[in-house]
Amino acid sequence: MLSAVLAALKSGVPPTEVERLSPFTAAYIRKIARAEGVPPAAPGPKRVSS
Repeated sequence: MLSAVLAALKSGVPPTEVERLSPFTAAYIRKIARAEGVPPAAPGPKRVSS
């Protein structure tokens, strides 16, 4: 499951969408993303996917 989360983040899926689709919290997703070198999302308003 973690490999799918990392793959999604690396391919540009927003962290909020990864959180919605996974059993992990936003804090845990940020933690594993930083540990794997995934850059943080850009500040500012985010596009909402439908």
